[in-house]
Amino acid sequence: MFKFIILVFMSIFINSCTSISKEECLEKNWTDEGKRTALKNIEPNQVKEEFRQMCTNAYDVKVDFIQFDRGYSEGKKIYCTNTHPVSIANNFQDYSFPDDCDLSYRRSHLGSYKEALGKACTSVDTLMLGEKGKAYSIPNLCLPYESKTHKKDILRGLLNIAALKMGCCRRRKTSPTRGYVLKA
Repeated sequence: MFKFIILVFMSIFINSCTSISKEECLEKNWTDEGKRTALKNIEPNQVKEEFRQMCTNAYDVKVDFIQFDRGYSEGKKIYCTNTHPVSIANNFQDYSFPDDCDLSYRRSHLGSYKEALGKACTSVDTLMLGEKGKAYSIPNLCLPYESKTHKKDILRGLLNIAALKMGCCRRRKTSPTRGYVLKA
């Protein structure tokens, strides 16, 4: 609940600093705006009020709330399916179950999210990152899925590159990214 309150105040603060032009108000696709609002799991009345202030009050441009609501309904249908938690996990974003979705979906949502996050986190090619000289970093959401292999692969990648630069090794022909042998 505390996170939600902070999120609402932050979005109000950030959005209060943002304004749009009269042309943007006139050209805005309100169906798409409603859909985006739903997919971000943002309270629609808050967004409507912001657009009312930015477009109607500032420029006397009428906001099409019927189209906004239609788009919001479409977006919520997508948000309340099991495909949305997977896309959130693949982008390494935190997930919370939307309040206005049917509670019967909650368990399957969480399961889909955790499974997709596990796959996304374990597919990080840390050997390649090490060979590119990048520092070991894994998204915070992946820490429960982190394995000792990740850290070993980063170190092995860094050592492989160091050995190549010193000229003492060459890449294996059969496995160009997975190992090096001493030069003969």
